[in-house]
Amino acid sequence: MLPKLSTAKRLQLILGMSILGLLVTSARFYWTQKYSAIHGPAYNQIVQGKDVIADILPPPEYIVEPYLVVHRMVLAQQSGQSAEVSRCISELELLKSQFQERHEFWERDLQDPEMRQLMLTDLYEPANQFFQVAETQLISACERSETAKAIDVLQGPLAQLYTQHRNAVNSLSTLATSKNSQMEQQAVEAIAEGNLWCLAVMILTTVSVTGFGLYTIRSAVTPLRKNAYTLCAKAREAGAAAQEISAAVGQLDDSIREISQNAHHAESVCATAKESVNKTCQVLHGLSSSSTQIGEVIQLIQRITHQTNLLALNATIEAARAGEAGLGFAVVAREVKELASQTNEAASSITQHIAAIQSETNSALSSIEMVNEVVNAIHQSQAEIASAVTQQSDMTMLLSRNIQNMASTSLIITDAASQLLNPGRTPVVAGVSDLGWSGGAGQPASGHSSFTMA
Repeated sequence: MLPKLSTAKRLQLILGMSILGLLVTSARFYWTQKYSAIHGPAYNQIVQGKDVIADILPPPEYIVEPYLVVHRMVLAQQSGQSAEVSRCISELELLKSQFQERHEFWERDLQDPEMRQLMLTDLYEPANQFFQVAETQLISACERSETAKAIDVLQGPLAQLYTQHRNAVNSLSTLATSKNSQMEQQAVEAIAEGNLWCLAVMILTTVSVTGFGLYTIRSAVTPLRKNAYTLCAKAREAGAAAQEISAAVGQLDDSIREISQNAHHAESVCATAKESVNKTCQVLHGLSSSSTQIGEVIQLIQRITHQTNLLALNATIEAARAGEAGLGFAVVAREVKELASQTNEAASSITQHIAAIQSETNSALSSIEMVNEVVNAIHQSQAEIASAVTQQSDMTMLLSRNIQNMASTSLIITDAASQLLNPGRTPVVAGVSDLGWSGGAGQPASGHSSFTMA
C-alpha cells in the first residue's frame, strides 16, 4: 500500500504521524501528571495509607504510648505483678530507643526553622525528661515497691512533662497542617501553571510542525513544477526530432531495400551473363576446334592435289612419249592438272579464310574471357554490395527501433510532466492544493500532444 502513495501523501502521513505522536505523548504526560499530582489518585492513596498507619499505630515521637506504659507499670506494681513490671520496663526502653532514633532522623532531615524548633526543642525536651524521670524515679520506686512514691511521680512530674509534651505536639500538628495546606496549594498552582505551559508549547509545536511541513512540501513542489515545464518542453522537442528522424530512417530504409533489390537483381543478371559467356566460350572453343579440324582436312586435300599434279605431270610426260597415241590421255592429264590447280587454289583460299576465322575466333575468345573475368568481378562486387546492403538494412531497422523507443520514452516523460503540472491529476500538487497551498510556478502549456511513431 505504501509504495502506491504519492509523495505529498507520504509527507502528509509523516506530518500527521508526528502531530499524532505529539498529541499522544502530551495526553499521556497530562494523564500521568494528573494521576500523580496533588489530590490526584496516587497522592490520595499515599495520604490515605499514611493516615491509616497514623490512626492505628502510635507515633514514636509522641510519648502517649510511654505514658500508657508507665501507668501500666504503676498498676502492676500495685497488684504485685513483678513480671508485668519487668515487661513494662522493657517496653519503655524499646519506646525510648525508637524515640531517639526518630529524633536523630528529624534532627538530620528537618529543614523548616519553625517546625525544627517545635520538633527538636519544645517537643523533644519534655519527652527526654519524661524518660529520665521514669528511669530514675518511677522504675526505682516500683522496683523497691514504693507504691506511694511511684504514684506521686506518675501524677506529678511525669504528668506535667507529658502535658507539656502534648501541648508541643498539638502546636507542631497545627503548624504542620497549615504548612502542608500551603504547600499543597502552591503545588496545585505550580502544576496548573505547568499544564498551561505544556499546552501552550504543544499548540505552538503543533502549529510550527504543521507550518514547517506545509512549507517544506511547497518548497519541494515549486522547483519540481518549474523543472517539469522544462522537462515537458524538452521531451516534446525530443519527440518531434524523433518523429523527423524516424521518417528519415523510414525513407532510408525504403531506399536501402530498393538498392538491395537492385543489387540482388544485378547479381542475378551477372550470374545469367556469366552463364551466357561461359556458353559462348564453349561454342567458340568448339568453333576453334572445328576450324582446326577443317584446316587439317584442307591440308589433306592440298597434299592430295599436289600428288594429283604430280600424277598429271607424269601422265603428260608419258603421253608426250607416246606421241599421237597419247594425245587423249594428255588432254585428260591436262584437265586433271587444271582441276588439281583449281582445287589447290580453292584449298589455299579456304585455308586463308579458316586461318582468319581461327584468328578472329581466338581474338573473340580472348575478349570473351576478359568479359568473363569482368563479369566475375562484377558478380563478386554485387554479392559484396548485397551483403553490405543487408547489413545496412539490419542496422537501419535497429536504429529505427531505438528511435521508436526514444520517442516512446519522450512520450512517457511528456505525459508524466503533464500530469505533474495538472493539479487535478498530480498527486504532489493535488496534496498541496488540498492543504490550501499553491505552487506559484505558472500554468502548464496548453495543447498537450502525444507522439506517433512513423
